[in-house]
Amino acid sequence: MDERRWERLGAVLGLVLVVVVIVAVFLTGSPPKPSDGDAAVKAYLVDKRGAYLAQAVMIAIGLGLFAWFVAVVRGVLHRAGGEMHMVDVFYGAALISIAVMLVAGALTIGLVYKALPGTNEGTARMVFDMSGAMFTLAGAVWAVGAFAFAAVVMATKALPRWTAWMAEAWGVASLASIFMVLSKTGGFSLEGWFAFVPFALSMVWVLGTSVALLRPEMAHAPSHAASPA
Repeated sequence: MDERRWERLGAVLGLVLVVVVIVAVFLTGSPPKPSDGDAAVKAYLVDKRGAYLAQAVMIAIGLGLFAWFVAVVRGVLHRAGGEMHMVDVFYGAALISIAVMLVAGALTIGLVYKALPGTNEGTARMVFDMSGAMFTLAGAVWAVGAFAFAAVVMATKALPRWTAWMAEAWGVASLASIFMVLSKTGGFSLEGWFAFVPFALSMVWVLGTSVALLRPEMAHAPSHAASPA
């Protein structure tokens, strides 16, 4: 399979991962409100046990697709002459974030798989919040990767500028999200509505970048990658 076909396949997988991850996120329904007590959180987890297990499978598949997708994007940026250090910052940040999300998901699965019925309400709430905190704190890593991607695209025009703008919006929201740990209540807390914003923007970026990779003109994009000595 030639390079362009790998890029098109990566773009298609990017579209698939958007569908898989969005479906997975909505499987568990509306999460507990920041004002809900520990008992309400445990009741929610008990009620959604099956949905959480199905979600875990779908998220794992989605993260595998994401790993493939960012590897393809890395190749496109490098082929266009992107500074390799910046390209690797983008790629490394994506891989670190994938690892963090797998651990965060495993925390919740470890709770609902067998332990939940005998777990007290405070412990159930703590594990639920720990998982959310890991997603939130990973925003710092996401932001670094998004800004690195935007910088390379702006410098090389490897992809349309609007993909860089989407990455910048995602990066700003991700960076802002890490401060959610400072608030216990309201929309800007771990269980508040703002937690959805970086996720939504990340899906917009994947969708837009996938579409950009599928454009016919990508087949004629110049290659500035250094040739082997």
